[in-house]
Amino acid sequence: MTKIAVAKGDGIGPEIMDAVLSIFNAAKVPLAYEMVDMGKWVFDKGFSNGMTSEAQHAIENLGILFKGPMETPKGKGVKSINVTARKTWNTYANKRTFQTLHGVDTVFSKAGIPID
Repeated sequence: MTKIAVAKGDGIGPEIMDAVLSIFNAAKVPLAYEMVDMGKWVFDKGFSNGMTSEAQHAIENLGILFKGPMETPKGKGVKSINVTARKTWNTYANKRTFQTLHGVDTVFSKAGIPID
């Protein structure tokens, strides 16, 4: 079983992360989770990088982070969690997948790239 760091995030983050983890568990995905503290509420507690030192150590020890959407406080001169993570761990990928539904017109419908 692989252990991963999980940060639920802000806004809709906790709700969608709970749903995703529930799906993983129902599908018997062989993962164990270590919940870590990251996000706006951590910024609000005075952590200028938006994560606790325990979270940073857990992520570094496990080598993987699965995170929900994170909010950055506005007007406080802080870097977003995404920028901090990218610079701290030299990350380069943020995979986002999508699928269009046939018959549903979207901004991507005229992009010239068939997506099935």
